[in-house]
Amino acid sequence: MTCAFCVATVVDIPSVPPLSWTRDSEQGDASATQVRAACQACLDGWMRDLDGRAAPTLRPLIEGDRTPRFLGVEERAAVAAWTLKTAMLLEFLRPEASRYFTRDERTALMQTGLPPVNHTAVWLASCRAGTPVSASDRVLLLSFEKGASVDDTHGYASTFAIGQVALQILTVRAQERPVVLDAVVTRPWLDSTLAVWPAAGGRGGRMREQGLAWPPLLALDDAGLAALRSRWDGLSDELTHAVRPSGPAS
Repeated sequence: MTCAFCVATVVDIPSVPPLSWTRDSEQGDASATQVRAACQACLDGWMRDLDGRAAPTLRPLIEGDRTPRFLGVEERAAVAAWTLKTAMLLEFLRPEASRYFTRDERTALMQTGLPPVNHTAVWLASCRAGTPVSASDRVLLLSFEKGASVDDTHGYASTFAIGQVALQILTVRAQERPVVLDAVVTRPWLDSTLAVWPAAGGRGGRMREQGLAWPPLLALDDAGLAALRSRWDGLSDELTHAVRPSGPAS
């Protein structure tokens, strides 16, 4: 068998829960979900290191700590990379033909320890107590403006809730040139989510820097979490403002 990340050929790929470092928390049935994607060397190497980078930031939030604090650049980068790694693992619950991420994209995460800056965004939200572990993902057909016309491209959104935290990742793969994602600035998402990735700089950087104080003003209840999961569905008008071409096509 071949590892989905390092492409090593191994005798067996172990079954592991994607949210394994949170197993000590009260999580519900979804935490027992098992996937077979990464070899033991990856699990014990860079994935364990990534879990260790993200855990000091995420664990208190998962357990409901709403003490006001500022999330620094390194913390946000670790949370974003962990979110992408978890989304990539969760995709292996899908049939191979319907998975979004390519082998090259998984290997790039292994090599850099960071999500792509140009076409991936990650948000963090607070959930009310009692939210069980849940995960959902979907491949999207998105539209963005290209001069006077509108182009379609495929995107992917994954949302998962753990304890009192929800994380969401949106990534877009343009056909001809990279795109830059800016956080959608409509309420209620300004008051209920933090744009943790890209961590700094770029268009909209000032807005992101202003939105990185934990906790958000609003915490999501069950209905809010459902709305977060579906917020990219059918929002082509809004996405023309969230997804923009970056530079001329080559």
